[in-house]
Amino acid sequence: MISAHSRGAVIFDAYGTLIDSSDGSVRATRTKLYIGSTSDHRPLMDDVLRNGIMVDHVFSSESLRAYKPHPAFYHAILKHIGCDPSDTVFVGDSLHDDVCGPSMYCCSSPGSGRV
Repeated sequence: MISAHSRGAVIFDAYGTLIDSSDGSVRATRTKLYIGSTSDHRPLMDDVLRNGIMVDHVFSSESLRAYKPHPAFYHAILKHIGCDPSDTVFVGDSLHDDVCGPSMYCCSSPGSGRV
């Protein structure tokens, strides 16, 4: 996974460990990874488990009772994880839901593309 942030591009492995950064240093910093999806919870969890996706928590619109790009969706996630919007990067495949939505809520989003 590659994430662009105000400090430059950084590269993470599949488990959220920072393996390279724009300054050339290599660090083993564990980054928390979450899934936030406009999906029903059970099918989403089935997909996560079947594909062996390792994340810290999975949020569905069903469990949050809110849909992207409504600010309540992002607010509920940030409240649960205890993070400030300015310290969060959303990555997704929808320009409207995964870039514009978080941007309206003051979260960074590097762009849209299948991940």
